[in-house]
Amino acid sequence: MNVLHARRNRERALANGLVAVVPARGMLLVAPRAPAGGLAPALACLLSSAGTVPYVKTMIRERNSEAYRRGSVAYRAAALAAAALLDPWLAAPFALRLARAAVLPGRGLRVPVVGAVEVGCSLPLLGFLTGVYG
Repeated sequence: MNVLHARRNRERALANGLVAVVPARGMLLVAPRAPAGGLAPALACLLSSAGTVPYVKTMIRERNSEAYRRGSVAYRAAALAAAALLDPWLAAPFALRLARAAVLPGRGLRVPVVGAVEVGCSLPLLGFLTGVYG
């Protein structure tokens, strides 16, 4: 699907970004150190990363779209609920990302700041997954 989007010069399409996330996060399932229960960390990463695509679009290319903002927040709320079902401790890093998706759009943040905030919001999840599953 990524090749088709590239041929059509639509690399920034939402569907293209979401499709790119799945195999990247699926690598946790086959990583040498992943325990037999590697499905939970893979799903947590997939839930988190899939929400990054619409959030970043909301902050940059679709910054004036109320529909994208609402969709981004709605996805993060659903991801928070799903992550809490995987492990109640996952609620904290997912709640952080929900708060970020609700508060930051419309604040005129520059692209490097958006990226830095995204990395900063990824660290609690990485810390949790490393501590529990690493």
